[in-house]
Amino acid sequence: NVITGTWEIPGRWSGQFRLKRDKQGGPFSDTWSGTYSYPAGARDQFGAPQRPVRFWIAFIEDAGAVKGYLIEPNTFGNPDATWLHALLRGQYDAEHRRLTFTKEYDGTGGQNHEVQYSGRVSPDGQTVSGTWSNVAFKGGTFRLQRGGRHPLDNGDKTER
Repeated sequence: NVITGTWEIPGRWSGQFRLKRDKQGGPFSDTWSGTYSYPAGARDQFGAPQRPVRFWIAFIEDAGAVKGYLIEPNTFGNPDATWLHALLRGQYDAEHRRLTFTKEYDGTGGQNHEVQYSGRVSPDGQTVSGTWSNVAFKGGTFRLQRGGRHPLDNGDKTER
């Protein structure tokens, strides 16, 4: 499993990257695609109902500890940023099929807050469903699917 792409800091630097999956990670280590949804009645900054947001995760698991990286379309940050990025840290409890993690935005698009996630892993280990919350919202939901395409794989850099 290899992921390749390009990166850019506008007006400064750009380059290419190649990520190769480390086969030494635990059974939860993989790429995941997903969607998070806001609680019923949530509104965006323009007063419109909040739409679900697609995202992509690379998780590395070692003895139940998970770390990862997330990318999602910018739906609420500084409009100059197309994507928001976050680091992930948490726990995977294989015995009870539970995943808990904290998503910490890295400052891209002016966002640097944390979001808490808690979900149940399906018996086949291919999906995770659960809830998320932060200081502004309680009771959002999410769903992860093992594998899936990176959001930039379709070439549409502005899809929201």
